[in-house]
Amino acid sequence: MANCRHTLLLGICAWNLLPGLAGPVRGAEIPPTSSANQHRSSAPAIIFNSAGKTAVVASDGTGLRWLDFDVPHQSTWQVAGFFSDGRWLLLSMEPRRDGPGRPSDQDPGHDWSDLCVGRPDGSENRLLTHGQSQWFAATYGPPSRHGGGSNLPVWTPDGQLLFSRRLPGSKVPWQYQPQRPDVDHFNRDYQPDAARGGTEICRCDPETGRTIRLTHSEPPVWDFRARVSPDGHQIVFCRAATGQVPSLWIINADGADARRIATGRDGRGVDQPRWIPNG
Repeated sequence: MANCRHTLLLGICAWNLLPGLAGPVRGAEIPPTSSANQHRSSAPAIIFNSAGKTAVVASDGTGLRWLDFDVPHQSTWQVAGFFSDGRWLLLSMEPRRDGPGRPSDQDPGHDWSDLCVGRPDGSENRLLTHGQSQWFAATYGPPSRHGGGSNLPVWTPDGQLLFSRRLPGSKVPWQYQPQRPDVDHFNRDYQPDAARGGTEICRCDPETGRTIRLTHSEPPVWDFRARVSPDGHQIVFCRAATGQVPSLWIINADGADARRIATGRDGRGVDQPRWIPNG
């Protein structure tokens, strides 16, 4: 195994998180706008979501443009991030709904999504997965210590994608309840007897769509929040059995040498790991 000197920063069970606005985009050009304000700004660009749509704007407030990611039967849901050169955008997408903000009858909790890459101007879109194979709304834990939050795919330094792939027929134990008002941004009931399957960390080639499985467990568990080390040699992720809090695991970039490295404060679970570059 490569001697990786990077360290990890992680949160302790981040509770009931919601997807927020995307952060600043470094190096991405602002597409020309069709509005009266058509000049191209030299200011850094920012991309964000609003009411199920995606837009780009300069940091000086000019050049606002709403993007149209024309992917059949899909609607833009969450910006996952740019590749380091700023020329390719990674999106987490879900089937079209009847209107902005309205949940899908088949997936009211937005548990699942698909991967798509495209240009920052909305062109050259490429849907990489099908059948809602990405675990998007990660949920975990027992009733006394449940948590969750958006589980987005990430780029690797060599231009590949890491995501949490759904095993066929999988169903989470925390089921969303669309018949009642969502007052806590969770709105789920714990139904462990109905749960089945799990998820695995996979690597996807955005050019070909070829996917390689990196983690596997018997019986299945829920692997999520994968993050690759800055040197690309290791991957950290969270793993939770049904009804349990997550622990922190690490593997080599090829999936070898899987091992648990932390269970959180007093065994209360971990979430949101991040690598800290040294030097």
